[in-house]
Amino acid sequence: MSRLLRGRYFVLVLFLIIGLSVSVNLIFHTIWAPRAGEKVASIEPLGWYAREDFVTIRRPDPIELALAGRSPNTASHQGVARDKEYYYTFDTDAIYKFNLQWQKVKSAKDINRSLKLGTNHLGDGEEYDGKIYLPIEVYRKCSNFSNQNIVMFDSQTLKYVNHFDISKQKAEISSLTIDPHGGRNGIIYTTSFCDGSKIWAYDLLSGAFLGTIGLSQKIPHIQGIAVKDGFFYITEDVKDIVWLVGGDGQVLRQLIHYPSRNLEGIDFTGDTLLLTSDQGQQKIISTWRPRIND
Repeated sequence: MSRLLRGRYFVLVLFLIIGLSVSVNLIFHTIWAPRAGEKVASIEPLGWYAREDFVTIRRPDPIELALAGRSPNTASHQGVARDKEYYYTFDTDAIYKFNLQWQKVKSAKDINRSLKLGTNHLGDGEEYDGKIYLPIEVYRKCSNFSNQNIVMFDSQTLKYVNHFDISKQKAEISSLTIDPHGGRNGIIYTTSFCDGSKIWAYDLLSGAFLGTIGLSQKIPHIQGIAVKDGFFYITEDVKDIVWLVGGDGQVLRQLIHYPSRNLEGIDFTGDTLLLTSDQGQQKIISTWRPRIND
């Protein structure tokens, strides 16, 4: 074979390698947009593997967190959220708004009656883009719940804005979190106190059901969920544990063990994780930040 012919073959092979590399890169960096009823995939950088119809790109474990502070009594049993200026805490029938010094600036009480949705229970929610998203339902016990909704409130006024009826899935709803970059329009992920085998997913704009993510092991009595950098952070109320869960549902490890009588809702905004604990008369929000090694 002549040098000229060998050179042409070399150029052809080089172009094929470059083309294949670009194609693979586009595939794994395209945001997957689920349709109603399809399973939801999580996109995370560094390394990949396939699980059923998911293609998940994994990132390294997050850094360790350390306890950095505790709030005064918030009178809030269910959960917590925050934005750049305020904390929002949730009780079974109320929302409270605090500044970052934990001074109460606004409250909305008697929410279940005022909404006229026939509910009696708020769960752990999240603040996003000027709105508070909260799970709400009729809850008496795990064999007796109904009327599950996701309700939106204006973050400034705490007034009702809209709601999504999600009762068709027949899943109790204890908490929710929002991934604004998931799917076509963003994704609301929800959990169940009564069924710790999966996470449910809904379209952020329409409330349409997108599917579920099965967990590799059951997490009992889930009270809170947060999503950050492709990981889920899920609170278990049985042993007061925060579990680290991959975007594909793989339960990776215990991240925090915080004995606190009742470990409830969770929020992860910026580099700050917030945990709600009901200690009887005292209902406290603990603050966790990256551990600084000496």
